Amino acid sequence: MSRKQKKAMASQSAASKTGHWHWDRRDLSGPFDFVGDVHGCFDELVALMHRLGYQIEPFDPQGEAPIFAAHPEGRTLHFVGDLVDRGPNSKNVLRLAMGMQHQGNAMTVMGNHDDRFMRWLKGNDVQIAFGLETSIAEIRACSDAFGEAVLAYLQNVSFYHAFDDGRMVITHAGLRPDMLGQTGPAVRAYCCYGPVDRDTGKRIVWAPSWRGPFSVIYGHTPIEEARWLNNTLNLDTGCVFGGALTALRWPEGELVSQPSSFSFYD
Repeated sequence: MSRKQKKAMASQSAASKTGHWHWDRRDLSGPFDFVGDVHGCFDELVALMHRLGYQIEPFDPQGEAPIFAAHPEGRTLHFVGDLVDRGPNSKNVLRLAMGMQHQGNAMTVMGNHDDRFMRWLKGNDVQIAFGLETSIAEIRACSDAFGEAVLAYLQNVSFYHAFDDGRMVITHAGLRPDMLGQTGPAVRAYCCYGPVDRDTGKRIVWAPSWRGPFSVIYGHTPIEEARWLNNTLNLDTGCVFGGALTALRWPEGELVSQPSSFSFYD
């Protein structure tokens, strides 16, 4: 592991003391590349990044060191959450997200699968289901140091980011207008897991009635094709289920999709 990679891994544990990954990034206006739910589909992520123009530094596919990548035009990559579970290579997805975040070339928001994995890493009682077992199997084959670095990283991932003077928000499952600027447990649950009907326990489809003052980029609920609806855009096109991994190039407004090589999870 190079000195640069060791420094990046060590910085994950130090980040919790700095508050570096805060929700308020209204000072940033792009250019951005927003990427939908990866779910451990590392090969598709790499292929999509190459199509978007990112240059990935050489790395050991079997290693644990952070993976670094950058765009020659200074673009930054933004994940809508659910980096882990179900797919074949959550470890390397995390290595890439962690490495790029250390460089200042990427950010991510917390997905419900990331949140559940983080709570398992902390030793909490978590139901081992919905694909979590795949991430657990991968992390158990890694060193304790890597697991600690992943936990430190996930503990400092925000559950939403606001950009462009508050005109654009990225989150995993949704955000009410009145929640902008709030960071309590109820907001975290809404952003990571989405609104749920109290009587039935079913997800509430909120985008058709969205009338908020900002655009929302999100994922969480797989759809066949990404499309704008009432100033919201769902980028989860079900890569892990055999669909595609989709990105939004901003401010260009261009959607770029990389087809999945396989249906990894039924």
